[in-house]
Amino acid sequence: MATTREPASASIMLSFSSARMTAEAQDLASILSMLPDGLSDAELVQRNFPIENILTAKATLIRTSLAFIGNSHRLCALVPIREHICVTHPPPSQLKSQLRKYFRDLIQLWKDFPMVASSAVEEKGGPVLDRVVSRSCR
Repeated sequence: MATTREPASASIMLSFSSARMTAEAQDLASILSMLPDGLSDAELVQRNFPIENILTAKATLIRTSLAFIGNSHRLCALVPIREHICVTHPPPSQLKSQLRKYFRDLIQLWKDFPMVASSAVEEKGGPVLDRVVSRSCR
């Protein structure tokens, strides 16, 4: 008897290997697989992930239904998709290094600007944090 995960995995595999899918979109999907809260457009562009045409990759993931824009205006993937991609297409070491750098920078930001970071949380981590991150990356 088939489990409910088998049809979902088959569907994810079909989308992931479709003709629309690019190597860049697959790499972005592998990044999203590690980020339950997804990424904002500002984070996509400012983090300098080694993905060419990252906004095109984002559009590809949305068109193939492997990602969506959540209520917080962030690019996200559903848990079954994240789990499947994390197992079948984990991020290469270069992308993992970029993610580690991203989180180190974010932690440093919280240490350097505790009052600003606190107000960003009050605004649900949205625009204020994006502005602070953009200023710290110049």
